[in-house]
Parts: sequence; C-alpha cells; structure tokens
Amino acid sequence: MTVSKSLPRPRQRRTVGAKTRLRVECFETRMLLSVDVVGVMEGTNSNNSSCGCTPPDTAGAAGPYHVIETVNSAYAVYDKTSGALISRTSLRTLFTPLGGVQSLSDPVIVYDEFTGQFVIAVLDYNQSARLSRLDVAISNDYDPADGFYMQRYDMNDGVGSFDFADYPKMGYNADAYVISMNMFPTGGSFHVDTLSIDKTNLTGYRKIVPGSHSTMTPSVMHGSNPGDPMWFVETGSGTNMKVVQMTNLLSSNPNYTTYTVAVPSYSSPPSAGQPGGGGIPTVGSRVLDAAYNGGLLVGAHTIGSGGIARARWYEFDTTTPTPTLVQSGTIDQGPGVYTYFPTIEINSELDLGMTFIESSSSEYMSMYVTGQSVYDYGSGTMQPPVVTHPGTSHYGSSRAGDYSGISVDPADGYTFRAANEYKGNAGWNTGVAGFGVSPNFYGPAPGRIAVAASTQRLLATPSQPAPTSTAVPSRAAESERAAIERLFAATRETPAFLAAPVIRDENSTSEPTWEDLSLGVDPFGARPGIAWPCVR
Repeated sequence: MTVSKSLPRPRQRRTVGAKTRLRVECFETRMLLSVDVVGVMEGTNSNNSSCGCTPPDTAGAAGPYHVIETVNSAYAVYDKTSGALISRTSLRTLFTPLGGVQSLSDPVIVYDEFTGQFVIAVLDYNQSARLSRLDVAISNDYDPADGFYMQRYDMNDGVGSFDFADYPKMGYNADAYVISMNMFPTGGSFHVDTLSIDKTNLTGYRKIVPGSHSTMTPSVMHGSNPGDPMWFVETGSGTNMKVVQMTNLLSSNPNYTTYTVAVPSYSSPPSAGQPGGGGIPTVGSRVLDAAYNGGLLVGAHTIGSGGIARARWYEFDTTTPTPTLVQSGTIDQGPGVYTYFPTIEINSELDLGMTFIESSSSEYMSMYVTGQSVYDYGSGTMQPPVVTHPGTSHYGSSRAGDYSGISVDPADGYTFRAANEYKGNAGWNTGVAGFGVSPNFYGPAPGRIAVAASTQRLLATPSQPAPTSTAVPSRAAESERAAIERLFAATRETPAFLAAPVIRDENSTSEPTWEDLSLGVDPFGARPGIAWPCVR
C-alpha cells in the first residue's frame, strides 16, 4: 500500500525592507517581550548516548514533523508535536553500510528545506592508520524513518604526511552542502578546507582555503537561489570579524573573498563559573554557527568581556558592495553570570532566535533561549532570555560544548527549534526546545495570550493580568472598545484596557484607528485572542 504524505505549507519569506504590517505604539515606557516557549523535550544524555563521550557536541534540526538531535555518538528522533522520543540510534549503526567505520566524533546536522531532507555528517578517523574521512547521511525524504543514503569523503588533502580534519561546520544553499574543517597536518601548517557537495549527484569538491583562516563557519542560506555564493562568518582579530564569500562552489577552483568588518572589541573567553567552583571550559571565541535570510547574515560566538564569558552575536548586511555590520549584541545577564556556546538563526520574518548556556556561582549549567523581533531590527538587544532546562548539579568534566544547535522550523518558517547542553543528573544532559519571538509568534495553544514578560502591555486578560490598569482615555471611542472585544471573543475572556495606542502603517503617514481592526486588519497578523504588545 502506498501512503501519501503531505508537507505543511511554509510561510512566505520576507526580504530586507519588506515590512508592511501595522504596528502598535504606546506612549508609556516600553520593555522588550520575552520569547514564547512552545515545546520542551529532554534530549540525549551521557548515559544513553552510546559512548558517553565528552563533550557532547550537541546539535539539532527540525523537519516538518520531527526534530533530530545529534550528540557524540548518537542521533535521536522526536515527534515535534508531542515531544515523544521515536528512536535513538548510535551513529556507528547509521553509518555501518559504508563499511570500515572507525572513530566517530563531531556530528553536525541540518534540515534542507530546498530538498526536504535531513543531512547528518560526522568525522570518521583513525590517526594511526592515517584515515581522515567525513561520512554523510541524507534522509530519503523528510521522514527519517524512511531511511538514509550516504557517502564518504576523504579529507586527507596531502598537506604533510597526514592531515587530520577537525571541528566540521555545515551549511547549505540552493545548490550544495558546504562543510568547513580545521586541518591539523603532520609536517605542515594549520589551515582550513572546504568540502562542497553537489546535491544532484553527491560529487564532493575539496579545497584548501588560501590565506589565514580558522573555523570558517558556513551559513544555512534560507531563500537562496541557484548559483548564489556561500557566505561564512569567522572570528577576526578582536576588533573585527571576517565575512567570507565563496563562489564557484561546485568546481575544483572556487573563489574566496574575505571582508574584514569592524565590530565591538572582544577577547578570548575564560572558563565559566558554577556553584561549588571548578571552571567550565568555553573553548575560545570560534564562531559556532551562521545563518542567512533576505540578504542578512548572522553568526554567534563566545567572547571574553570584563573577565566574564559572554555570548556575542552579529548581523551583517550582504546586499551592500561590501558586507556591513547592521547590529551586534552581547548576552549580559548581570555581574558574575557567564553565557556561552551560543548559536543563532534568522527566520522568514527576519526575527532572530538564539540559544546559549548560562551558569554562575549560584546557577548550575542551564540551557536558555532568546530572540529579537524584526520590529526591534538594529537595536542590538534580545528579548529577556528564558531558561528551558535548568541545571541541577555540578559539572565535573574537563570539556563542555563544543557545539549547540538551532534551526528554523520549515513547517511555518518562523518557529525556532534549539538544542543545547545543561547539567542534570547525568554526566552531561541535553535539551531540545521550540520557541517563537513576540510579537510575530502566535503560539499554538488556543486562547493563549502571547505576552510573556513585559511591564507595559496594550491589552491584558484575566489569564494574563497586567501589572496595573488605567481607565480608557476619553478619546477611545466606544466603537474602538467594541472592535477589540470582538477580537478577543474567541478566547471567551474580557480584555482590560491600558494606555491608549496610536496605530501606524510603517509605509504610510496615515493613522488607522481601532475600527480598522474590526474590518480584519491585524497589527501583527495574529489570530483573534492574541494580545498585541507595545513595540518600537
């Protein structure tokens, strides 16, 4: 019997400068909203990971119906809706069909929305036997239960007597999967290689990148077109970052152009603190991931700032003749609070989503998520971070990280799915969480008010009361009250009215009133029942 599977319809992608929605502005002091967490799953831990290897190298990617998390040395498949674990399989078992599998480490994963497939890659090596390979498995379709096909690539590029590949990073565009690796040759100089894999036939093009580079991280390029270049983000000198453009990907002679972009200064991060002492390694300021959408390129890494490890992120505009810094920000949770191992994504709305680890002398290693609405574009600030997996015990390993993962859910184009490490009751634990960014995220729970942590809100309901209430200003006509009440009717709750707003179309000088809402005009595209917060 043939079973027909249908994919969810993704949301239409935005481009830079294409904001056309109405926005609500309030006259009172405003505060950024918190993200809305919609799905929390317990990930793999050191006890069920097939090897218990440290660090876990946590990564993850979301498909239309599943989330896959990879660690050293296993992958786990979860039902995205229920959060139930469907399967957990060792990477050795997955790649057994290739034959001769050696030591496996540093797995990476993406979901390619262009082809509707998961892609898992892992280092396969034996230094004494002078073997340095990359094994790649590609799902037959969007359902990992339908199996994988795979290919192996030799990464010994001939520099020195043996060249060991390490710390792979994977991105993709419309044409290719691109993996970068740090290369450690015996009898040669450190360098970076890229491997571009043609999606049509899996031909691999390995190339030594000329010049001085390290952890040159390729981006996942949402909305790219055939023939587009690949963009990378790389740590610079401490006052700049490198943005690298690669063209002619699918050839033996690709071209690399490196741009140096000035950024706020940073240094190498120290180990992170935790209760009871004992530092948690933060593994330097290498860029952990990069993502692209609508001409914007984002990346994140851990930096040193004032003797504290902190998560730093950047957003670059690649539509200009040379890439420019649009904004950057540092996750500073207060004195003595360490934030580290961040990864970042950019969705179809051009919202940003981010995950990181946090710890301090009073907080065990915990997993957090945060984000920025496109309506705060350029502000350099994220919404207040939310802990999804709080730590409960002391971390005793000499290694942590080295990875974390985040992706955009292809089912809707705007929900983020993150995977990161925390410390629970095993040697190490990992968590998986879905979340959206207010005000563009409209959580799936019927009647839920998508306002989580602001002190000033336009509207509130009994389930989400405002901290204070004020009388409706005299200029708010009864018809405006009625329009709002009709929009809240689906929740069967009565809205409370706070300080009066002005609604403006960003591309118009006109000022629509609440009557427009009664005609179906929604400031943020939200369904009835969502409270619209004050935004910049």
